[in-house]
Amino acid sequence: MEAIVYVMWVFCSILTPSPDIPYLPADEMHCGPMSDMMCCEFTYTLRALVYDWWLRLVPRGIWIPLMEEREFWKRCKEDRRFYFENCLRIRTLIDGHYRLKPFILNEEQEQILCAIEEQEYLERPVRIIILKARKVGCSTLIEAVGHHYCQFNSHADAKVVAHLKESTKEIFHITKRYQENLPKSVHTIAPGKTIGTSVVWQHGSRFSVETQGSTDA
Repeated sequence: MEAIVYVMWVFCSILTPSPDIPYLPADEMHCGPMSDMMCCEFTYTLRALVYDWWLRLVPRGIWIPLMEEREFWKRCKEDRRFYFENCLRIRTLIDGHYRLKPFILNEEQEQILCAIEEQEYLERPVRIIILKARKVGCSTLIEAVGHHYCQFNSHADAKVVAHLKESTKEIFHITKRYQENLPKSVHTIAPGKTIGTSVVWQHGSRFSVETQGSTDA
């Protein structure tokens, strides 16, 4: 069974966009050798289902059997989506109970990340204003992007500013959950720990969540 799920995962990874190809807005996106958007949507959905089966079969932290630790680290550094799916955990309400699930982008999060990567590809400073509804995962995505940047870059500084103290605590729990559920191989190479409402790495990077108007913001 494990072998079947692994083969399906590899197949889905081949069909979905390569990390070496810049992600474009949905109307310009190409799925590897195929340009049919239905193929993209189908393979993203199938990959999410296969990944859920894979997590039920394989202990956390042993994601792809044939991948060496350094190779896994390199892939995580170069491919945000791979890092999100294989390393980060989000809390999701399933059948009336909260459970930790892999962070697989929804449609809104994918659109935002595409916009970020398009500006990066054009070598422009990333500037995005998001007019959003609640509970679509914008904070979850932005914190994941910041966590990824700090995880793989030394002496980096990322900050999220909330409008209320209660919101600061709630938002930081997302990042704290990321940090506390990292695979052992990632945490071993770049150890980090939570201090207050910050994650501090040994290589000098820091991700913090502060409150608007506070003296330490």
